[in-house]
Amino acid sequence: MLFDVSLTKGKRIPKSEEFFEALGSLDELNSYIGIIRSERIADSFDENLQEIQKNLMNMNAVIAGASLKFAKAQTLKMEGFIDSWQESLPPLSEFILPGGGQTGAKLHYCRTLSRRAERRVVALHQKHTLPESVLMYVNRLSDFFFVLARLVNHTQKTIEKPWKK
Repeated sequence: MLFDVSLTKGKRIPKSEEFFEALGSLDELNSYIGIIRSERIADSFDENLQEIQKNLMNMNAVIAGASLKFAKAQTLKMEGFIDSWQESLPPLSEFILPGGGQTGAKLHYCRTLSRRAERRVVALHQKHTLPESVLMYVNRLSDFFFVLARLVNHTQKTIEKPWKK
């Protein structure tokens, strides 16, 4: 099936193209965040996740060619949360296994989904120039989910399991 999109200037492209891979990966991540938000999660974390969802929707619109701007300030705000949360966590001296409690494990999965979405967005950017602010934001998402997973696990007193060879 073919679809018209602004990014391709009205050309019809197959749904297997990088464009749809990028949009689909961001949408998949957004949907999984919705699953996490449907569970009991602290209000402050829920607000952060809801903001991420809105930003993902805005990024999809920008990638699709909408006349929206995606502000660099969104990345700076996210980085502020990452830095603040890391201060309250024990430092890591070794790799940890993804997991923990239910929510922590799901946030680790979001980290992997965000990495895949980043690869798809970067691949699209190689053919169709995307705004730098979109690339910066999608690059920092995996760190956001990693630190949030650790924070949720720490808050729930779930011990992180180190990776051993």
